[in-house]
Amino acid sequence: MPYDGVVFKSAPVLFCVALVVLTAPLASAIPLQVRARTQIVAHVDETPDGVALTGRLLRDDEEPVGDVVVRVRLEGAPAREAKTGADGEFSIAIATAALAPRSKDLDPSLVWRAEFDGDANCGPVSISGVLEGARSPSSIRLELTPRTVTLDSDPAKAVVSVRSGKGTVGSVPVFLRVGDGAELVGATDADGDVAFLLHPGALNQQGRLEVSARWPGDHRFSPAQATRDLRVLQSTRLTLRVAREGSLESGRYRFSGRLGDHRGGVPGGTVALRHEREDQAPPRVDVPGAVALTDARGHFVFAVPTQELGQREPGVVEATVVYLPGDGLHAPTTSASTRLPVPGPPGVPARLYVAVAMLAMAILVLLELLRSGAIWRWSPRALWRRFSTGQPVRGRSPAPEKRRPLRRPDWISARVIDARTGLDVPGAVATLTRLSDGHEEPA
Repeated sequence: MPYDGVVFKSAPVLFCVALVVLTAPLASAIPLQVRARTQIVAHVDETPDGVALTGRLLRDDEEPVGDVVVRVRLEGAPAREAKTGADGEFSIAIATAALAPRSKDLDPSLVWRAEFDGDANCGPVSISGVLEGARSPSSIRLELTPRTVTLDSDPAKAVVSVRSGKGTVGSVPVFLRVGDGAELVGATDADGDVAFLLHPGALNQQGRLEVSARWPGDHRFSPAQATRDLRVLQSTRLTLRVAREGSLESGRYRFSGRLGDHRGGVPGGTVALRHEREDQAPPRVDVPGAVALTDARGHFVFAVPTQELGQREPGVVEATVVYLPGDGLHAPTTSASTRLPVPGPPGVPARLYVAVAMLAMAILVLLELLRSGAIWRWSPRALWRRFSTGQPVRGRSPAPEKRRPLRRPDWISARVIDARTGLDVPGAVATLTRLSDGHEEPA
């Protein structure tokens, strides 16, 4: 067969195909890990020896991230590291000597950056700012109450505070922006605070929105900025109908209803059954088949066997259906609760065994009364005689026992021995006397 080089030319392609086939199971076995979003809230304060960069590392749900390393980079200086505490706070002091090399420049300002590389549970994040030598550093704080609202709920309150060291900065303009909306303007009071009311229906935005507050600074203080997350969700409603199919011992409960918002049904929503017994807490959601997805019109239906719902113990459970949103646009909700009876374990009930045992005992007692004749004391004739004559009722005397006839005669043998010699006395006459009637029988 002549060689044309096709085999060697296709060898790299075959090798790549084999590599993909062999590593495909390994790639599918790699678990998917989701990390939480993080944020750094930092500000610069003056100290006797220079300045201090203080901040907190938080998750997106405002929970602190403790015992991790935060790295701070200052322009023109080596990076420094600080470890967060249990409350997520960290602080790095920057001496005045570190700022001296920048004093020769025309622009006496330094750019600082705080970074967190992330770990197995939290994602990376970074924040930057400007440290000016000509103006005093300032900080701005933004607090949202509440951080999650619905379109038909009360407005959220945003409080912005401007500080410089341990003092307040009053009568300065503060700018607030929600998402990509228009920027709001307010002025701080004597305490350095200004409040904004955010009406969810007027924002024309839904989901996770970034709220940023800033003030541009003035001739005395440097500018500052802070951000927070605000969740604007659509309110939802969940209805529930329950019907039993079959008997209580071997049937099932069918749960159905509808999930909707202000526009109609919510498709693709996840609803789950939550139930609890009167003598058990907290609620459980581990019933097999007790989770369903809503259809295009928001309807759902699923069935649960009565034995599984009651955990094979008789009693009453209180069941509700909860909506677990996963799109970040709808608020969770719970349906009205309903009380459902649940059966015990399958098989013969224990009370039936007790009834059979009591019946057997009653039969044994009745047989004993018949054998002894004591039951005749309570016959209708005996009771009538007792109440009519006043004489006590006596039971029927048992029949005399019949002696069985002897099948063979009884033999009695005797031996006469001389008391002196201990020898038998031949020819002696013995008389047998019956004690009952004195009859004598010679032998």
